[in-house]
Amino acid sequence: NQLKTTKASAVVVFKEVKCPAALLITDDPYYAFRQIVVLLHGHRRHPDAGISPEDVVIIKFRDSDGLVYPCLTYRPETVYGAVNIWVHPDHEYLIVEVNDEKWVLGEYGASELADQGHKVRVTGKVKGSELIGRLVFNPVTGMKIPVFPALFVDPESGTGIVMSVPAHAPYDYAALRDLQGGLYAKYGLDKELVDSVK
Repeated sequence: NQLKTTKASAVVVFKEVKCPAALLITDDPYYAFRQIVVLLHGHRRHPDAGISPEDVVIIKFRDSDGLVYPCLTYRPETVYGAVNIWVHPDHEYLIVEVNDEKWVLGEYGASELADQGHKVRVTGKVKGSELIGRLVFNPVTGMKIPVFPALFVDPESGTGIVMSVPAHAPYDYAALRDLQGGLYAKYGLDKELVDSVK
């Protein structure tokens, strides 16, 4: 395997990946974007199954306590436009130790990481509604961005947490407009915080 990571653009490229499933965490302190995790989300599947391994990226957003809110994406370059994180307010998420870090994940995401050889240990649970209103740091821009509720989030798909980029994703834009239109009150969110997200 060959890995190319550049400071300027945080580009992570794999060439000639031979293993069916692998996860690389770029923890090299010389690279500014080491918070980006590349997940080769593949398993051995029958060729007629209709699906094949996919290359996806997990971007680790962190709160001030160091809890990681991992967001799976096919388009990591959109992290520059991430203005909030979405969680499903009614779902019970797992608090999981992944390679000595605490992550909040859906069960599916935790089992996928374990299947790919990572040390994964469940240490607790948290309701999505308890995460709403917290602030996390965008690992690329350094901006503090809020955690908001969205019913379109599927907690058992990917990590169960979604990076919101309203400029690129209609669901993100519509959900943000709904919150700003008055839905924020249902979740006890501060109107000023919700309105500050563009």
